[in-house]
Amino acid sequence: MNDMSPEQPGMADVLAAIGQLRTEVAVRFDRVDAKFEQVRADVAQVRADVAATKAEALFGEARASDAQEAIRRHLADPNAHGRPAA
Repeated sequence: MNDMSPEQPGMADVLAAIGQLRTEVAVRFDRVDAKFEQVRADVAQVRADVAATKAEALFGEARASDAQEAIRRHLADPNAHGRPAA
């Protein structure tokens, strides 16, 4: 029988191909790991920003409540500050 198919790869060729694939997979996993680390860092930054924004909002609400109370007291007694109202 005259077989015209190309020569089958030998064991050394198969092992070399496996080594090349192993290297390529390792490089890709390293890239994926780096991307996940960047995502984790970005999420941590977003969480910190949200916490800071909540703190600022609470501080602003407290100041607004203080201002509202001062206005109520002033309207109830404009001279309560120790000087005549303008």
